[in-house]
Order: sequence, then structure tokens, then C-alpha cells
Amino acid sequence: MLRAAMRSLSTGLLLLFALAGCEENYEPPLSYGRCNSMELCGLETRCDRVAASTTGAPALVCTLPCSIDTDCPGLDGVCATGVALTVADGGLPGRCLRACTNDPDCRPGTLCRGLTADAGTRRVCVADLTP
Repeated sequence: MLRAAMRSLSTGLLLLFALAGCEENYEPPLSYGRCNSMELCGLETRCDRVAASTTGAPALVCTLPCSIDTDCPGLDGVCATGVALTVADGGLPGRCLRACTNDPDCRPGTLCRGLTADAGTRRVCVADLTP
């Protein structure tokens, strides 16, 4: 009898672990981080293609259209002009990116860079497209 109860308990635990492994816990990408599709990201940003990457090629990043820094949510959000690939969102020319000083300041899949050679001290997190 004890052996049958143990076998039943083992089967139940095995089934529980199998079901737990099948459950998908989706977490959206973080604001100003890399993303994979047109989805909502953290801080109500959305996945959008911008010209802000380590190679200069377009990349998908969690961002928002903007015209000034205060349009960008979060403590480190800044409005970067010249990175929008389309201006269909009310004609706003910039896109929100995360301000940074060094690479560790950035979200997964992004690195801290100046957008132009003369960027001076203003640096933002751009998509890391290095192989």
C-alpha cells in the first residue's frame, strides 16, 4: 500500500514538473533595449526600427517618437534626432533612447555610443549588431 502511494505521488510530481515546463512566462523587452517584433516594451515604449546601432545598420529597439527629452519616459530617456527611419507618428523627428556613460548603463543587447563623431559627452545606448 505504501509503495502504491509513493508511486502515485511520484507520478503526480512528475506530471506537475512537466506541466510547469510547458507554461510560457513571457516578459516583454525592457524600455530602450533590443526587441524582436512590433510589440509593447517596458514603460509603454514599443519595438521600432531605428538607425542607431554599433554598425550603423537599422535595428529594432524599444523606443517612442519624440521631439524633446521630456517626451521620453524613465530617468535616463533622451530624445535622439536623426535616428527615426519614418516620421509617420505625428511627424515627430526623434526617437527616445537611453542616455549612458558606459556600456553597463545600457539594457541587454545595447551598448553605449555617441551617435555622431562629434557627439561630445552625449552618449546613448544603441543596438549591438556586432557579430
